[in-house]
Amino acid sequence: MADTKKNWDDISSLDDLKIDWDFEPENPQGKRKDSRLTVKELGLLLEKKNIPVKVLALKNEHKGKLVDLSLKGAALLLDIDIPADTKIALGFFLGAEKILTRGVVKNCSPASGGHRIGLMFSDLPAECQKAIDALLASKNYRL
Repeated sequence: MADTKKNWDDISSLDDLKIDWDFEPENPQGKRKDSRLTVKELGLLLEKKNIPVKVLALKNEHKGKLVDLSLKGAALLLDIDIPADTKIALGFFLGAEKILTRGVVKNCSPASGGHRIGLMFSDLPAECQKAIDALLASKNYRL
């Protein structure tokens, strides 16, 4: 049987290859590349109307609600304004899974019922990542 292995010299050159159209990938999440779970989606998946959150920031404990969630961060509704770049600790439950992590506030804006705090996780533990990832997969499958 003859040797049919190819080597790189057998492949024709792509130097003259041209594309005559502009390509822009579709992004169903707008500018975000990470899929997010809204409070409505979380409510449907976890059968809860809202998800309470405890935040340790500015040397005090604050209570609020989860607004949305991704593997990279979350948005919270709190009764206080927390300045950007503030480091926080937070905890909440996703069903039976306890999520305890740290984050950095990226933005804060007035919202109905308080302040909407956008944060980026700084050290989300692997088991928490798995819990969020499972919910994201459920969202894509069930919703």
